[in-house]
Amino acid sequence: MLKLFNHWSVFSKWPSGVLAQMILLKRNYIREFCIYCERTLKFSRSSRSGDSGGICAPCLLRECPEAYYSMKEEGKLTPLEIEEAEGSAP
Repeated sequence: MLKLFNHWSVFSKWPSGVLAQMILLKRNYIREFCIYCERTLKFSRSSRSGDSGGICAPCLLRECPEAYYSMKEEGKLTPLEIEEAEGSAP
């Protein structure tokens, strides 16, 4: 059964531990990814099927700086996200 997932490119970015839980424990997971750069943001258990889109901090800063600074002031971004976004800014 695991060989089946090797041929599906949609699962290529999924950690093997999450795939094992999906197969062995029959748990449902979704991959949350950035809609701009397609970087994986997180994996979460869900009753929904399919992947879910979001936006990472560097892309948010690049695409909508007003929203980024608003979220930063409100404390909605972690220090790691802030460092990653501002470290990658041009």
